[in-house]
Amino acid sequence: MATQGDLSSEIIQLQSELFEDVDATLVEQWLRSCKTLEFNTGDIVIAQGEANPSVYLLVEGALTVHITSEHSSSVAVLKPGDVAGEVSALSGRETSAWVTARTKSRAIEVPRTLLLEWAEGSHQFALNLLQLSNTRLHDSNAVSRSIHANAEVLKAKAMTDSLTGLLNRHWLEINQDRFRGISLIAVDIDHFKQINDLHGHPTGDQVIRTVAQTLRQCTRPHDAVMRLGGEEFAVVVDLSRADSSPMELAERLRTAVERLQVETSTTSDGQSSLQVRISLGVATQKHAEAWEGLMERADQALYAAKQGGRNQVVQAP
Repeated sequence: MATQGDLSSEIIQLQSELFEDVDATLVEQWLRSCKTLEFNTGDIVIAQGEANPSVYLLVEGALTVHITSEHSSSVAVLKPGDVAGEVSALSGRETSAWVTARTKSRAIEVPRTLLLEWAEGSHQFALNLLQLSNTRLHDSNAVSRSIHANAEVLKAKAMTDSLTGLLNRHWLEINQDRFRGISLIAVDIDHFKQINDLHGHPTGDQVIRTVAQTLRQCTRPHDAVMRLGGEEFAVVVDLSRADSSPMELAERLRTAVERLQVETSTTSDGQSSLQVRISLGVATQKHAEAWEGLMERADQALYAAKQGGRNQVVQAP
């Protein structure tokens, strides 16, 4: 094992930013008071959420920094000359990340008390330590912003139907208790199985996308349009800002879809496009009615529209 004097020479040669422009003799004197620690691959140097009274100056090997767990993907790799733990050591707060040994490594442990003594004894060292801490905080904030942004993206994807871009059933499950003073329009594409059987699933998917786009175009931004699965859709209408009755809106949706001509591959019957029809059931929320009851009444109205010949709107009692 190297002596502390040898280590001071190694650190100076590594050009650690912590000791940049600090007198080498002073650095050597300081390091005589510190311990050298050795870590095997996978060893935890700093554990997230625990008190950290020391700074670790890497002399040999490599350390990795992880935000969520010591087994997660690393957000940074520390090389010889780099420092770990300075923010938590100076602040006295719990650590915000894991630091583990990427390979067999060797580091000098500098207790917080010594770190403060060195800062008092050298203006340059204090400046280096401040700059290092500020840089680490800036990088940490950048990582946090990135993680938050990625989490928001994943959250949006989890609540969005991949085929149509509409909200999905997961969004509904999360938000259903917030609905008050609404009408629900249940929508189903007529004879959708026949469309798939005659024209193939790619055409069926195109029909679903086209109907979804039409529903979105014919509703207002504050109305929620969802694909519940397969050929089933739902529209939540905010009655407090409605400019027409839910039945009038449902009829507009039916008429708009009826005008569609969806291009398809030519089949044995010679058709190159097909018309699409939808059936709709409308239910308006009663006083203190739960979402499940509202959905059931809208589904019953939709079923009545199907039984009555399809391509029509039926209002629930």
